[in-house]
Amino acid sequence: MKLKENATVGDLQPLMLTMPEAEEPCIPLVLTRIAAAPDMPVTAWVFGEHRIVPLNWFGVDINYKKIDWLSGGGNYADVATAAVNDAAGHGFITEYAMSMQIENFLYSEGSFDTGALAQITDPEEFLMEMLMQGFPRNAQMQSLIQEYIPKPAEEDLPENCKTDQQFYSWNLEECIQYMPEDWTFDPVTFASDLEEKVVTPLKDAQELLGRVANSEGESYLTRLYSTVSPDEMTRDPIFGFNRDLGDVDNWHSVQGVAECNDEDQWTMDSATFTHEGESWTIEGPFEDIWARDGSEFGDAFPEEPASGEIVVYTTEGQPTVIPLAEVAQQEQTFEMMDPTFLPWDGDTTEPGPSDPGTTDPGTTDPGTTDPGTTDPGTTDPGTSEPVEESGCNATHTSDGSLMLLLALMVGLVTLRRRQEA
Repeated sequence: MKLKENATVGDLQPLMLTMPEAEEPCIPLVLTRIAAAPDMPVTAWVFGEHRIVPLNWFGVDINYKKIDWLSGGGNYADVATAAVNDAAGHGFITEYAMSMQIENFLYSEGSFDTGALAQITDPEEFLMEMLMQGFPRNAQMQSLIQEYIPKPAEEDLPENCKTDQQFYSWNLEECIQYMPEDWTFDPVTFASDLEEKVVTPLKDAQELLGRVANSEGESYLTRLYSTVSPDEMTRDPIFGFNRDLGDVDNWHSVQGVAECNDEDQWTMDSATFTHEGESWTIEGPFEDIWARDGSEFGDAFPEEPASGEIVVYTTEGQPTVIPLAEVAQQEQTFEMMDPTFLPWDGDTTEPGPSDPGTTDPGTTDPGTTDPGTTDPGTTDPGTSEPVEESGCNATHTSDGSLMLLLALMVGLVTLRRRQEA
């Protein structure tokens, strides 16, 4: 699957991957690495009866002393990436794990009335009604609006209509007057597209949520985060539920005491923070502390790892803490659990359908290769000999409880990063 050359992020449609009776759901990262960007963010929202954990990747917690609390955690992504790298690039941070109300969470019957929208011929009234009905405000909606109300060239617009924000928001009533004479607004087709591309996927997603909701309309949600580079996409992360683990809140706070400068009230000489019983001090001076963007913080503890703790999970009991010195050894154990894929060799050529191990990248056009004709789960890309299926390619038969993974759309993330590049 590839993003068309002239398409935008908003053109991407939600994708559904079904793993029938999958005992070990996973994220297909190995198939993603051809188009992946360095430190590509991967976020998984998983609904089920209990908290979900990675089984062949590490669990990672960050070192909160590395966070720039003075800027509200503005360097979190960098610290998280470094923490995952401490775990050989194969780790997930559990950012949230709690029971939540999911009844009518994404969609409720009667939420959207595209039939009424189809009757509105005035584009400004159409958009206002969309907002009143609660349609999501995201890139997909922006793309649809731009398709049916295409902004003219900037040279044909007055100063207060040139930007997208000016044209499509508060000034649309005036800006719409500068549309080409042959342009007509098509509310019927616009409403039909909304039904197909927005409303129906929301209905489907809500139906999935309904499968795991209890009698009170609740389900347990786990949010996992990682960043992965192509050379780290050597095996697919596999997950399982663990009923013995506690909740994780996504709100983190510290208590801070500032040592102010005697001569300049806007300068802080140092600050002492306390988080979950641990205290530390960072030395300044920090100037104009109320207007900081995090760039002044740097790393107050360069001698310490970015990871606070690295663990190995199982489907029951508490995790096992792995010292940094033993990460490499445990990584080898993980590799033996899933021997399907070989280490990344830096080759970004897509294999041909006939012999993925011997295809000459100089004589094969990777743009014409049909990825659907090659089974990456049954072929070793290094030797072209069949190997045992595992990871995302394994077929499991199980009568266990239903496991739903929503928003594990790594492909969407990858395509978006490719498009931006």
